[in-house]
Amino acid sequence: MQANDNCCHSRSVIKRILYPLFLIEKEKSVDMYRLYEKVLKSPENEYGLKLVDSNENPFKSSPCLLSMIALTLWERDVNGALNQGMEALRLKTSHNENSGLGLDEFGGRILSIAYSEPSEVNTTKKGRKMSRNIGSEPDLDIEFTRKYLFPLIEEDNHKIDVCDAMMNMRNVNILTYCAATSSALRMEECLNEHMQELGYTEQEIKQILSQICLICYATDVKLRTEFVSKKEIKSTCISLGDVNDGEVGVSKQIIDQVKGEGTLYYKQGYYFHYGNGEHSLKNYIIQNAALSTGIANLVTKALTNSIANKESTEFIPLTKELIIEDLETIIEGLQMGKTKEELMPFIEEKINYGKKCSLNEGEYPNSPLPKF
Repeated sequence: MQANDNCCHSRSVIKRILYPLFLIEKEKSVDMYRLYEKVLKSPENEYGLKLVDSNENPFKSSPCLLSMIALTLWERDVNGALNQGMEALRLKTSHNENSGLGLDEFGGRILSIAYSEPSEVNTTKKGRKMSRNIGSEPDLDIEFTRKYLFPLIEEDNHKIDVCDAMMNMRNVNILTYCAATSSALRMEECLNEHMQELGYTEQEIKQILSQICLICYATDVKLRTEFVSKKEIKSTCISLGDVNDGEVGVSKQIIDQVKGEGTLYYKQGYYFHYGNGEHSLKNYIIQNAALSTGIANLVTKALTNSIANKESTEFIPLTKELIIEDLETIIEGLQMGKTKEELMPFIEEKINYGKKCSLNEGEYPNSPLPKF
């Protein structure tokens, strides 16, 4: 991944430096990304998603989970990313009761990005086709960051109170699949450079960016390594992957180590699992017991913290220790042969999404909480 040292300069300077051979084409693409939100199905929103108004900044007002995938060809792909966000949050979906909490009981917003605009034609059961078959692009990630995330750390182009900026950033929770992680890291890098320009100290930048929660799955380990060697990741970032997934790209040494563990093996910021190697959203979020429970534990912890901070006068900063505090219990359960169905209630009983009290054992008549 290349660092965009000029990401906070003018758009024309960015393009001249990074993409001189494609300047005209890129000029047409700026601002073509679209931000979608998961909503209840209705006649107006047939697929359960809608475009966020271009004048609205959801990150400014609400705890958000931004669920990102690398490529969106149809509206159905965007909806798939949004639905995986719901699964990771353990919200009730059309095919899974999960915690029993509905979307309307979630005190935050579930979002996703498409890197082009939907066409007005080509509507099929997959929804409308996107106008361009592209994944993320550096200039679009930068434009997104400038529009939605810069307002969280500045006012009238000046730095704001550090505590206010930290609380604003606690609204930002990102769940990335595969190469979409590069977009999230690029957004963080752009924020970091702009904050330097605004006059934040290095310590203040670390404090503020640590309140972004970034949970990556099925991400190439080299992507993370290359970024770390270039610049420190300051967000609270945790990755999960199947060592047999070719897209994760781990060494034989790590594969052998993880095979010996058999559940979730931690090494250098990454939780590895010896799985079936299937590179798919469904395998990571729904099917694989170790990966799905690991991801759900992290995501539910992060959003419970976001929503609690929005509703309380006492700010509880996000830390890595906070969101992984129950992972050892999950790993212990996996080692004992517990199934996903036995483990998920342990995660769900600690959920508090603001619009409904935390769940309790009595709400799980068919799946009692595991006793480890």
